[in-house]
Amino acid sequence: PTNPDHEGTVVINETTANGEGNFFHKRFMKPLAESRIDYHPKKIKSGETWAQIFSFVHKMTPGQYIPVFIPWTLSEECKLEPPPNFTWTKKEKKLMEEYGLNLAQIFWRRNKIINAFKGNEEKFNQEFPLTAEEAFIRTGSSRFDGHLLSAMCKAIERARISPDRFNLIERGTEGDPFRFDQMRIEDGELSVWAESDSDGQYVLGVDTSEGVEDHHSGHILRVERNRLVMVAHLHCSGSIKAFSKKIIWLAIHYNRAFTGIEANSGGLYAVMLVADNYNNCYQREAPDELAPLITAKEGWRTTSVTRPLLLADLDESLKDGSLIVPCLETLDELKTFVKSSEGRYAAGEGYFDDRV
Repeated sequence: PTNPDHEGTVVINETTANGEGNFFHKRFMKPLAESRIDYHPKKIKSGETWAQIFSFVHKMTPGQYIPVFIPWTLSEECKLEPPPNFTWTKKEKKLMEEYGLNLAQIFWRRNKIINAFKGNEEKFNQEFPLTAEEAFIRTGSSRFDGHLLSAMCKAIERARISPDRFNLIERGTEGDPFRFDQMRIEDGELSVWAESDSDGQYVLGVDTSEGVEDHHSGHILRVERNRLVMVAHLHCSGSIKAFSKKIIWLAIHYNRAFTGIEANSGGLYAVMLVADNYNNCYQREAPDELAPLITAKEGWRTTSVTRPLLLADLDESLKDGSLIVPCLETLDELKTFVKSSEGRYAAGEGYFDDRV
């Protein structure tokens, strides 16, 4: 109601990025390339004025929202003439090549890191990002290394690694109740990067849905000498019973993969259904409720004690390369897995963590 209705009126919401997974990140990133404007330093024309840069405003339609990212390289204040004997480092040369920075900007950057940030380049990058993606990566309280995840995503895109996608069509019979056919479809529930190898050893991690908007998830990993490589992923909705049948088929399909199911909430039902029909499942040691004994029970229990250990192990595996994840959807969910106001790590507002 306080905004005037005059032609040409523009409302600007300005803020500094504060990590991925929050409301601002979602609002900024959702429009994607079709309407988002990122001023990549290398694409700014020499001598271009602010009026020219923001000329798109006059072409906007009423009510239209366009996210805009402006890098520090657009400011004339972010330049410092270097001395005649100035030489650049390999990293600085790469920045010049990748972002089109000139020597005055490189010298200003170096001095700013030394004098204002006491040599902490990471803090400089947080306050002075060069791209929108970097702005969100460098800030906030993500549980996992956003810069590493972004680099992994770029490597996947450069290599053009993409899975075959299928839906699973139930064809079970009395003699073979867990039979499914794979129907190729663009947005299928099953993503496959590598088919089952007759000599391969596989593990299957399973997480069931906990709500209407949540999805079931199952990752197939191939066990190699020093690492685990993700080769398939099942991500679907529907009943736990129907999902459990698909999990049994998937485990059998991948050389009777060793299968671990989270035994929390609806996962208990999945554990029961799978364990009754498949005998290569993870078992945990647990106290017997009727006797002073330690017994084996199927399924992994995620608790306030085991959850931080799981997340720490996942983080370390991504960093040391002992876990290879070619799935962009999984990496995106890791990016938006952030600390809540209660101090617990989970999916940011409006995002999901089915795959984490």
